[in-house]
Amino acid sequence: MPPFTPYLGVWLNEALLPQKLVSRHNAEIRIIRQILSQLPHVAWYSQVQVPGHINLLPFYELNFRNTVRYTYIFDPRGKNDFKLEFDGTVRNKIRIAKKNLMVVRGGSMDDFYKVFEKTLRRNKLFTEFDLPAFTTLCGEILRREQGEIILAFDYSNLPVAGVFLVHDEAQYYLWQMGFDKDSRSRTGAVQLLIFEGIKLAQENNKLFNFEGSILPHIEPVFRAFGAELVPVHVLYKASNRWLYAAKELFGL
Repeated sequence: MPPFTPYLGVWLNEALLPQKLVSRHNAEIRIIRQILSQLPHVAWYSQVQVPGHINLLPFYELNFRNTVRYTYIFDPRGKNDFKLEFDGTVRNKIRIAKKNLMVVRGGSMDDFYKVFEKTLRRNKLFTEFDLPAFTTLCGEILRREQGEIILAFDYSNLPVAGVFLVHDEAQYYLWQMGFDKDSRSRTGAVQLLIFEGIKLAQENNKLFNFEGSILPHIEPVFRAFGAELVPVHVLYKASNRWLYAAKELFGL
């Protein structure tokens, strides 16, 4: 997978597929087979598919293996008060955060990076982080107007938390997130910014994708928003059994 890219893989134009199910499935299998026939020979292939339906049969025919991750997708469209879907603890944290924090849409990259860097260092990821590639990618996303930075400031005008959302024609994605764990005003900051992101998705008639996590300290935070659990398929294939063994032993 390219750096900082959560999903990739097969994409089919649904509008051009037949409506009759048997014809649709036949077309999916034929197209995916053609795509797979163009893959070069490599020692290891691994790709995280876009969440939702994908016909995996052509992959299984070629001995690809599959693991499943999950994301949460929230649909705020047409709902007068989507907060009713939230767990009570989420609503309480949002209420507390609103008293202590100011939310700013269209925040600066510099302010976002202040809290994002603290998160990287806290999780011991900073030394392996590709800052030049990340900075270039963020700049291009913002230049194309396909991203939005939302920040929460305390009343000393210091950034406490930030989220970087990206969006396409159908969804907003919670792409990157950071917060200052040492701030006294941090309670509910992340929940407040996610709430603001969902509002933004609703205003633009789109879904909100949490770009899920199975990490035990993150997944419950996302789950508490009452979104739909959606499987994400990770397809992989090795050229020999030793690479499969290495994956099992070292989590490659």
